[in-house]
Amino acid sequence: MSRQELAEAVNGYLLITHGQRSELDETYIGKLERGEHRWPNSKYREAFRSVLMVEGDAQLGFYVIRASATATTPAGIAANNNEPRPSDLTVFPHPLTYVRYERGWSQQDLANLILRRTQATFHAGDVSKWENGGVSPDHATQLAIAAELGVDTGTVSALGWPYWLPAGVRIDTTFDWTWDQALAALGREAESAMLDRRAFLTLGGVAVATLTDRWLGTDAPRLIPAMRGGRLDTTVVDCLEQRLPTMRSLDASLGGAGVRGIVDSELRLVTNLLLASRYDEPTGRRMAAIAAELGRLAGYASFDAGFHTAAERYWIAALRASHAADDRMLGANILKCMSLQRVDLRQTADALSIASSALASAQNAHPRVVAMLTIRLARTSAAAGDRTRAERLLASADTAMGRAPDHATAAPAWAGYFDEAEYYAQAAACYRLVHRPAEAEAWLAKALELQPASRVRDRATYRIWRAENLIDLRNVEQACDLTRSALGDLQTSRSARNTGRIRRLRNRLAQYDGISDARTLVEQIDSMEFI
Repeated sequence: MSRQELAEAVNGYLLITHGQRSELDETYIGKLERGEHRWPNSKYREAFRSVLMVEGDAQLGFYVIRASATATTPAGIAANNNEPRPSDLTVFPHPLTYVRYERGWSQQDLANLILRRTQATFHAGDVSKWENGGVSPDHATQLAIAAELGVDTGTVSALGWPYWLPAGVRIDTTFDWTWDQALAALGREAESAMLDRRAFLTLGGVAVATLTDRWLGTDAPRLIPAMRGGRLDTTVVDCLEQRLPTMRSLDASLGGAGVRGIVDSELRLVTNLLLASRYDEPTGRRMAAIAAELGRLAGYASFDAGFHTAAERYWIAALRASHAADDRMLGANILKCMSLQRVDLRQTADALSIASSALASAQNAHPRVVAMLTIRLARTSAAAGDRTRAERLLASADTAMGRAPDHATAAPAWAGYFDEAEYYAQAAACYRLVHRPAEAEAWLAKALELQPASRVRDRATYRIWRAENLIDLRNVEQACDLTRSALGDLQTSRSARNTGRIRRLRNRLAQYDGISDARTLVEQIDSMEFI
């Protein structure tokens, strides 16, 4: 469903249900996707819920917009004046935030509900720690919250905190790995993932393990040639394949927030052709591979922009498409991205499981792909505190990377970004995680020296990493020079991940108030607008 088709479906619902003539168009839908409009009127919200088959406004990313402190708010949501209001958030940072917003509860309201059931005293600050401080409520408190939400104790025990919370539509991982199911998944996610503004993971360890085990253990499905619609010409497929490098380049240059809408539109085009055209098996598998790579890119752009649930949805649909395409290595690259997301969100056990599955599938792959997947597992192991394993895997990655130039066949096109510059940067990331700043400095210097000019986002990332690393080495002056350069890159590439990094670097520079450059940079960062 395109933006215009969605607008027309909403217009039709309003006319049939309420007798109201409306002229919503694709421009209006685009503004909703970008967050420029966050609270349509009640009839519009009803129409969107009906057309997109969701239960609540929050699942569509709709928030109350307040022009002043006297604007109307959902009952109870702002009872605690120190609590961030939903309209001030671009995303929901935690499943519990989402649950409260759906029910109009402030943090203190939830604390009071727990008191009523357990006689244990909690305050809004405790709830804030559960949502923002990485703290989990004890089991008895979780059961009290579950009782209030109507969730059974078995679900609480099976899924664990916070995955049992009823925070919007769950991602299904129990599906059959068939061709038709893969296409259906693409159709669902290409239509709605762009509107999903949840900023948390929805899949816990059990679901992740089930997904990767079934992906590893299931053969590619049989493709029955599609006989519907017009014939899909191979020249169209050629054209779509040739556009993939452009999508990758735009993502690397502009950042996820700048390109996710473009990639989603391309994914919808490919998905619609798969669903409504006639093609033979080779053509169908080529198209599925294109859809898988676009889904991976859309997921990575969403991840980079801070929309973690949307990223999960895109990636799982992409994993199913790669399986339908019978392209195991393309699927391994998608798993590699999912692992990185979990490293960023400190879900290292799940990250290790996913990265291990990706590498296990790639033993006969091109050496560049083996090196890429090996160094991902090395970085994940380093994040988990396993220095010995990380260093052993780094050595294996180095061996594989050394074999890549002489290999008889070319690496897959999507692996092209993993060149020497990226390899050096990922090795440096490992050394930073195991607290070896001298080694990290050498690798980061090489990475930045070789970094292509077009990869603006990654250059900003590695400049920030190197600046932090130089602070560790007590070289604050050079760290300031790199920070200044990174700020220029951040104006071009819109990345929520880099926004978080520059803010953490700012806090470190603030400790050197006696150094004029550091003080000036802190003031400059404070004055800038980021994602």
